[in-house]
Amino acid sequence: MSTLKPFSGDLDEPTSPATSSGLQPFTRTLDGEKPKRSLIDAIKPVDKAIAFGAGALQGVKMISDAFGAGSDVSQKLGAGVQALQDRVSDERKAEQQQRAQIIKAAEDSGSTWEEVKAYAGGFAEAPVESTLNAAGTILPTAAAAFLTRGNSLVAQLGAHAPKVLGALQGAGAVKGGIYDAVEQQHKEAGLTPEEAAARAEQAQAYSGANAGHIALGAGLGLLASSTGVEGAVGRMAGKAAAAGAAKNGLLKQAGLGVVKETPMEMAQGGQERLASNVALQREDFDVPTWQGVAGQAVQEGLASAPLGGGFGVAEGLKARREAARKPSEDLGLNPDSGPISKVAAAAVDEGRAAAPMQPEQAAQTEDGLSLAPEEQAQPQGPTMEERLAVLPE
Repeated sequence: MSTLKPFSGDLDEPTSPATSSGLQPFTRTLDGEKPKRSLIDAIKPVDKAIAFGAGALQGVKMISDAFGAGSDVSQKLGAGVQALQDRVSDERKAEQQQRAQIIKAAEDSGSTWEEVKAYAGGFAEAPVESTLNAAGTILPTAAAAFLTRGNSLVAQLGAHAPKVLGALQGAGAVKGGIYDAVEQQHKEAGLTPEEAAARAEQAQAYSGANAGHIALGAGLGLLASSTGVEGAVGRMAGKAAAAGAAKNGLLKQAGLGVVKETPMEMAQGGQERLASNVALQREDFDVPTWQGVAGQAVQEGLASAPLGGGFGVAEGLKARREAARKPSEDLGLNPDSGPISKVAAAAVDEGRAAAPMQPEQAAQTEDGLSLAPEEQAQPQGPTMEERLAVLPE
């Protein structure tokens, strides 16, 4: 039998990593050992899927915020965005937390250049996730542009839906930014959650002091919905690619796509931050007017540039296919179906009329003579009088 006895002594106190011992929590990797990462770990598909999903949900929330950033719907959508973001990998969470500290330090420094570097660094850390998040954000307006470019009556009536949604998103983004900033600052200042929410609700109201910034956000959203990615999606869905897209090289199309998309996204991102800063000033908080404006504008521009370039190339490729498409294909003529179809397809593609030429449409030679065959005089029989004259009396 075992002679072991129960331990009745006291364990040593656990050593904190912060003590002089220098001990650190074990992270499944020995000191000096490079962590082994699989292909899945390197690509992090879950993080990328979450970035797109959170962006799409945020895009819907922007529209909801236009009808009240403090509404139950907006609050639930915001909770959904946060729930998705909480599911990213621990590595990505650490990156985000560290980047937030870098951005805060840059904003507190008062240097615009430091802000720009800090925000641009956030994009450099996760360029794919940042781009996918931006793609998700514009999904509602892009989907509206795609679905309302057909020939049906519903599509014709809904032709302005992308612009309406774009304006609502623009206004909602500003209202939501104002609401979140004002609520957070008041909570940190010591107000109860209910009091902070009430102040934030008043700050984001259309009838409040920040109505001008909200209107400007709606205007920028309206413009953005008809240019850049949304405009390209609408044109491709409606078979009306931009003029010259078929003749441009793909690099030129990519450059044009970036130029059409990026400036508006930068303007929107910067204006949203500016509106939040001004709203905080009106709540008697000491916030510099231009704090974070340039940085957020650069961040939005970097995230949207790949989208603009990609859709520019896609529009160019589609325009080339449409330019190479034969007229007979639009009429459903297949030259392989038989000799008659082959002749008809050739006639349509060469611009010849399928119907026989009418006499009044006969071609004329250069000297004005008609190429139509001359009508031959037909022999006529005896008249009635001539027939009566030969009858016997």
